[in-house]
Amino acid sequence: MRQPAATGPVDEDLFVTVAQHQDTSPGVLEQRERMRCFRDVVAHPTWSIERQIEETLRVGCDRLCLETGLVARAISETRIEVLYRFPSDDEDGAAGDLRRRLCAHAFRAGRTLALDHASASPWRREPAVAEHHLEAYFGVPIRVAGRAFGSLCFFSREPRVRPFRACDFEYVELLGCWLGTMIERREAEQLRGRFIEEVMAAQERERQRIARELHDLAGQNLIGVLFRLRTLEASLPAAAAAEAETIRALIKDTLEDLKRLARGLHPIALDDLGLAPALSRLVAEIAEAHPLEVELDLGRRTSADPEEMPPAVAQAVYRIVQEGLTNVVKHAGARRARVELTGDGPWFRLTIEDDGCGFDDVLAESAARGLGLHGIRERLSQLGGTLAIEARPEAGARLVAKFPVRPLSRSSRP
Repeated sequence: MRQPAATGPVDEDLFVTVAQHQDTSPGVLEQRERMRCFRDVVAHPTWSIERQIEETLRVGCDRLCLETGLVARAISETRIEVLYRFPSDDEDGAAGDLRRRLCAHAFRAGRTLALDHASASPWRREPAVAEHHLEAYFGVPIRVAGRAFGSLCFFSREPRVRPFRACDFEYVELLGCWLGTMIERREAEQLRGRFIEEVMAAQERERQRIARELHDLAGQNLIGVLFRLRTLEASLPAAAAAEAETIRALIKDTLEDLKRLARGLHPIALDDLGLAPALSRLVAEIAEAHPLEVELDLGRRTSADPEEMPPAVAQAVYRIVQEGLTNVVKHAGARRARVELTGDGPWFRLTIEDDGCGFDDVLAESAARGLGLHGIRERLSQLGGTLAIEARPEAGARLVAKFPVRPLSRSSRP
């Protein structure tokens, strides 16, 4: 039988330490610092894709000692659209035309290009180079999902203190690969966003159609039955007339149920009266159906007016309030809730808070993923808005949504 191996102490001198293999030459230390800065960008947990791309440009300019960075998309072999730049307020004009030409040049070349000292190269004969004092340039093509997309380029009006080295090429190519991955993720998110937007719009149209049919067809038919029943009652014996009264009461209850279902599917009051009356009616219905006192504050203390919202934004706000209060009823065990909508310039802030059971930090993450909040997040994402959840055990919860008065274009969303 095989004996178990001995587990005595191990001689630590048998192992090679990192310190024994550390190269402290200036070039290696510089590259190590570059990779540390790059790792900080890659590993940041809260930055959006746009922020990560902007920070990648900043780190690239800083670590390569160059002034300007651009990420460009190729529209054709000769036409380039600048998607990101660092610094963001960098001038454009004729200097921008030259940079776009060089971005297109890197895209067409399909390989990394570098220029240490333009005034000491054949580029000095290019009038635009001399006019705009371009001295250093680094360009690398960007590939997204295996296809040629555009280029990443860095520029400087000052000559290089030292020529570009192999490690500089490796670093810029790494940044190009990373940016290609980020742009691919951004395109996937945009595609997902468009799909969700189309699905939600289709759902809302179908809700509206069913609500109208419940209200206009089924509701009107029941009203017709009531009138016919009233006509018949005059010719019925007393016992049958009492039964007819019971039937009429049942039909009226059913009619009210249909109206409530129709309003739940699509708030007709939102179309006919506007956001404020529709929210007031929603809050009143919830307070009537459940032991929950709801305060609604739509005070116009600021410059943004709820009634000036585009229909898509007003509809999203109504649904967010509806889903938020439904969560309070189902999960909070609250006696009171408050809904507040305030404006601050081009932004709105919607707050839904309650005095219920609340939850701790562990449940907060679960709440962010569930409890009906997924739909709220999706609606806010279509508006370019954000959602924050604040809660403590036995101290209630607060949901804060911030969104622009006018939905942001996808390219300008955070």
